[in-house]
Amino acid sequence: MKLQPLFTVKANKLYTIDENNGNPLNLEFADISDLQIKPDMASGSFYRIIIEQKIIEPEPECYDESFLAALRDFLKQLEENRQFAVLHIIPGKTEQEKKQISTSGAEDESVQLYVACVKHTARRVKDCVSVAGVEFVSEFIDENAESKISFLIDELKVKHAQYVYFIKENDKDKISLLEDEYKDVKVKKK
Repeated sequence: MKLQPLFTVKANKLYTIDENNGNPLNLEFADISDLQIKPDMASGSFYRIIIEQKIIEPEPECYDESFLAALRDFLKQLEENRQFAVLHIIPGKTEQEKKQISTSGAEDESVQLYVACVKHTARRVKDCVSVAGVEFVSEFIDENAESKISFLIDELKVKHAQYVYFIKENDKDKISLLEDEYKDVKVKKK
């Protein structure tokens, strides 16, 4: 099931897609790492869901499906509240693996496993309208950013063309990228 895009990026600003040619959004992310909706969340509209790869994938290519089911349920609650989330998956299961992902290119096995983890997570939440996209973590774009970002976007856009991609303002100088094909990378100010 492919979802229709709800957001677009124009001149590095996020807009809603609607009959009025879209409204610009002022993004202010609230971080969520425990998948619990708190009373103060009722007023927010965008949340960064922070998940470590080792929580989703405790062993290589062995995913915690019960956690992913809980994530889907949480995202469905956000959807009911007309709120949106950006997935922020922290790569690596060990410090050594995080460093490997940080310094390697798209062809490296640790990078490929990370991308497979993000892709698997996206598949498990594919019907959640509340998922606006993915935020690239600094560790993923430290070196060889363009090859890794292109690889991840190419893997996700097949089934998740509606996703918008985000990077932190202080990471934008790491990418000179991203040709028109990858224009949906939005710099998010911290």
